Amino acid sequence: MTKERFFDGKKLKAADLTVEQNYGKPNDRNKEETTMPVLRERPYPKTNFIVEIDGIAMASFMECTGLKSVTEVIEYREGAEKVNTVRKLAGLTKYSNIVLKRGVGGSMDLYQWRKAVIDGDIQRRNFAIILHNEKREEVCRWVVKNAWPCGMTGPDLNAGESGVAIEEFEICHEGYDLE
Repeated sequence: MTKERFFDGKKLKAADLTVEQNYGKPNDRNKEETTMPVLRERPYPKTNFIVEIDGIAMASFMECTGLKSVTEVIEYREGAEKVNTVRKLAGLTKYSNIVLKRGVGGSMDLYQWRKAVIDGDIQRRNFAIILHNEKREEVCRWVVKNAWPCGMTGPDLNAGESGVAIEEFEICHEGYDLE
């Protein structure tokens, strides 16, 4: 007896879960693939990602956090309502700032972008956070809109400890789409 599986509320057929659909036929693996995630039984690892700003791949980052959106709930009730519950209406949607961490390595691009903001020249840019599979192929892309660096934290330095000098950039934005 086969186990039933569902994706987006739809029952999948056995053919929908074949190895060939997840990974391609052996002779098709070198062909260009789409950028959308493929339905598969195990999730993608979070360890392979890059950041592109204005279409240019930036230095690798060790951590990327803050891909979060929240829509405020407005509670509304009129006094003449016959039920003692409130209505829930959608309010404003807000996005968390994205935090990018990397080892200090000589690239000044993000620092110069942050310095421009400090000097009063806010340069809004679009950028993408791109997740890769185990073969380093793109599987999904979060496109962040109208972003600019609102904060930067330099490395904690200590001559008595081993470790890597890590810098952190906080990026505010006006939303993102998953492509």
